[in-house]
Amino acid sequence: MSNSRPLPQHNTHLLLYLSTGFLALLLLWAAVSLLDVVSRAQGVVMPSSRIKAIQHLEGGIVQAILVQEGEKVTRYQPLLRLDPVRAHADLAELQRRLVGLQIEMARITAEVVGQEIPQFSPQMIAAEPALVEAAQ
Repeated sequence: MSNSRPLPQHNTHLLLYLSTGFLALLLLWAAVSLLDVVSRAQGVVMPSSRIKAIQHLEGGIVQAILVQEGEKVTRYQPLLRLDPVRAHADLAELQRRLVGLQIEMARITAEVVGQEIPQFSPQMIAAEPALVEAAQ
């Protein structure tokens, strides 16, 4: 048997009245209170067909901005140059993962065909000698 009882009718009405009164006071305050700071700015409205959004897929740090505001640009004109440090780090990490997967694939292939020692390419051994040793 449940101990929960429905609220008496007058409690629900009281909650409704209090909520309505609070909302009315909030709206009254917003209507008569003064603003401390007002900011105004000028702008130019341009048709959206002339404005194009520019977005990099992975983000990065801007190294140089190659155009000025208001300058007309042509198709395929570079607009900015990103710092290549992050891209190089991501490339190096992906290359390590690729070599690691190739080493793992060579090990599994050797197990499937019954070889005792997997055959690793010289590039794999040079790139990741510790992984090659662990795979053997």
